Amino acid sequence: MDQELQPAQLDQLIPPVPPQPKKNNFLLWVLFLVLLLGSSWGLYLTARDQGWLPSQRMMAKTYEECASLPNSIIQESYPATCVTADGQRFVQPISTSTALPTETAAPTANWKTFITDDKKVSFKYPSGWTVDQNTTSEGWGKSITTANLKNDKFHLSVSVANAFMNECMQEISKQNITLSGTTFYKRYFTGVYSGEACSNKENLGNSEIWLQPTLIDKEPYNYQYGLLFDQILSTFKFTN
Repeated sequence: MDQELQPAQLDQLIPPVPPQPKKNNFLLWVLFLVLLLGSSWGLYLTARDQGWLPSQRMMAKTYEECASLPNSIIQESYPATCVTADGQRFVQPISTSTALPTETAAPTANWKTFITDDKKVSFKYPSGWTVDQNTTSEGWGKSITTANLKNDKFHLSVSVANAFMNECMQEISKQNITLSGTTFYKRYFTGVYSGEACSNKENLGNSEIWLQPTLIDKEPYNYQYGLLFDQILSTFKFTN
């Protein structure tokens, strides 16, 4: 019969089990920290490039600063516009020399002044023209004061009266105007004799200013006369 082994003997027969080495977690922690730092740096670079950082949003105060920021957009226009990543807009300043406004001289500033002999009417006329005056009686106790303006090509008769013109000239146009609170007819005549626009006794209560442009070379009435006459009328004054 086999001899029964004692526990001490069993310990001698079973070889000892070597202790399991502990897992080295140090490398794992190092790898984790490297990944964490790398991802954080990557997020920072992305935020910087996209202009998400608060310091960048507050940095742009001018167009030039906006243009220097990363990820800013320059919109091609005139003037150009810079838009930051967070939507701030800056318009490119345009340097221009602003000229001070200068007063424009009136067309009649250098004209001469004509005053009728009775000192009732004054007006200005071009300095290169000559002017003379004549007063004619028109019957019915009415008189007409006429200023004849002339240059080398044109003859302009400006007549002021409280009566119709006692001549029969071809009329071009007629309109009401007000000078110094008095209403007048402004009439244009060609200087060509006609059966129109003759004086008549019923119309003696109307005050009139007439323009009778008689061209020396007998050319028809033109726009230049109308413009000149309007400028003369703009200077009309009744002195008493």
